[in-house]
Amino acid sequence: MLKVKDITARIQELAPPEAAMDWDNSGLQLGNLEEQVTRVLIAVEPTEKVVLEALEKNCQLLIVHHPLIFQGLKSLNLAEPRGSLIGRALKNDLAVFAAHTNLDQARWGLNDFLADKLELEEVENLQTGLKQEKLVVFLPRDSLKEVQQALFSAGAGEIGNYSEASFFTQGTGTFKPLAGSSPAVGQQGKREEVEEYRLEVLYQNRDRSRIIDSLKEAHPYEEPAYDIFALEQHQNEPQPARLGRLTEPVSLEKFLQRVKRVLSPSVLRYSGSLTRRIGRIGLACGSGGDFLKEADPKRMDLFLTGDVKYHELLAAREKGVAVVDAGHFATEKIFRELIAGYLSDSFPARELEVVEASRDESPWQLA
Repeated sequence: MLKVKDITARIQELAPPEAAMDWDNSGLQLGNLEEQVTRVLIAVEPTEKVVLEALEKNCQLLIVHHPLIFQGLKSLNLAEPRGSLIGRALKNDLAVFAAHTNLDQARWGLNDFLADKLELEEVENLQTGLKQEKLVVFLPRDSLKEVQQALFSAGAGEIGNYSEASFFTQGTGTFKPLAGSSPAVGQQGKREEVEEYRLEVLYQNRDRSRIIDSLKEAHPYEEPAYDIFALEQHQNEPQPARLGRLTEPVSLEKFLQRVKRVLSPSVLRYSGSLTRRIGRIGLACGSGGDFLKEADPKRMDLFLTGDVKYHELLAAREKGVAVVDAGHFATEKIFRELIAGYLSDSFPARELEVVEASRDESPWQLA
């Protein structure tokens, strides 16, 4: 029988936890990874209505886009709304798992899913300059494999759809241990020449501390020699926004009809002439208004997102970029379809029943 850990591990293959933003709290929110699961509920928001639906439908696991616990908890007051919700889930052995910004950024994640539903082609990252670094380290021949594996285990060597990527070449290293040193090779006061290897690996700069800690733990030298180089990341590495194009340009009016058909938003706001031809489209699920600050009219005709602020919109209009604000919830509710389909393809129906929440809804009401 499947356990919580089996299902969450499968989701993390699609949305690696290390891809989450630093401020995020994706992953297991509540529950025991060893608990058995036969039915799972999928929702965007872990509201009281959604939690009650999960319990009424005898689900053992609730998978949500927005974390139930966002900030660090200093206390848990069961009389407060969020505390009561957490207490109810725990009392009924309901595990809660969130796939948030790691799913937004992941290849084939939420943004790519929306791009596909909008029938965009040649989809790539909207921005091309995420921070990536290269580690170059020098080490003795006998330690090459051990250090190499330690760096891979820490997250280095990931390039697109490939892992454990590195380069190494042979050379000669020199050093002279001074007083107070404890050399693994050689003697104090005597210059040594050692057959060494130069090992190179790429990694995300957010993982630097973990990478260096793993290097120092695995490296046999008291003072490992290494260099860190800042790089410009390749445009096809995961990022939180996408850019694509329509097979044939259409009027803004026709594109709005497509958005309505795909997302069924309660309210659809836009800026731009309805007769304008739209071909190149940027998008970000959820709150993507920040990307409008650097919107380039040479690269995109329109940007689609939710929660666009007034001055962000003005800046885009001045640049000549059309904007569609479909709302935060409307651009992310496809999360249910994405995860439900992914899990249904991953596990036999006889082992896991996947249910999309029916009470998952936008917090906005219309007058």
